[in-house]
Amino acid sequence: MGANSAVAKAHQTMSRNMQANRGNMAMAFRKGLNEAVPELSARLIELYSELPDASDEKKEPELAAEVTRQVTSFIKSSLAGQRGSHVATAAREAANAASRAEMGIRNSFKLAVHARSKTLNGTPSPPARRKQDKFEILDSPREFPTDFIRSVGALGVSVIFVDLDDFKKLNNQFTEPVIDRTLLRELMGLLRALVEGRGFAYAEGGDEFVITLPNTNTALAEAFTIVLLERIRNATFDVDGHQTKVTASAGIASTMNTGEGQVCREAASAAKRDAKNGRDRHVVSDMRT
Repeated sequence: MGANSAVAKAHQTMSRNMQANRGNMAMAFRKGLNEAVPELSARLIELYSELPDASDEKKEPELAAEVTRQVTSFIKSSLAGQRGSHVATAAREAANAASRAEMGIRNSFKLAVHARSKTLNGTPSPPARRKQDKFEILDSPREFPTDFIRSVGALGVSVIFVDLDDFKKLNNQFTEPVIDRTLLRELMGLLRALVEGRGFAYAEGGDEFVITLPNTNTALAEAFTIVLLERIRNATFDVDGHQTKVTASAGIASTMNTGEGQVCREAASAAKRDAKNGRDRHVVSDMRT
């Protein structure tokens, strides 16, 4: 399947989602984008990584930019079909989807080129990363120990423990199955887009997430966390027609020691508990680099 066919398939996916959710146009558009855009990005990255000159350093940015252009063009064409009172919501969702897609494309393309180069040279690509079982969006926490050891660089490594605020109230208001199907899936997509190319994100439970940032000291991890909490705070989630906002609290711990993975994780968790006392904020553990 070529690039044009990949775009055509994305439009089919978008159309299918819109047809299946006619009753709520905003939700239909959101679901369509959430499924079609990642599929399109992944397929285009795969196609362009297979080109003979994809591994050329001068060519990589050009091809990555072309993937970004095609994804953005698809989003704009999807938005063009929206009419009436849902246009503003559709525009916001399109902008969010474009931002998520563009953040990860360059790094994903480099990884795809690297993996294909290894395969062609007779070296098998690394095994697929294990995903968290329930949602299969973020990584399984079982990946954390290995990731941590490999992540300690000249600046050390940082772990961020994130917990949604007032999550029990959300489950009581909308029920757990509804929150799982709507808000949590989109929130995990937001986290994945922010972390992609920078580190690893794991789903600990329904409302808890852990992030590992390789070669990152406390100052850099704190700057990242501020952006992360801001993105969560400013996002609007469609929970069965209800426009819903959430906040999160986070704890940060950093170390230079490859043997302190569990200690660092526990320190970040303890700092997160302190942050929950004020909500929508972060706390840095005494364990610093």
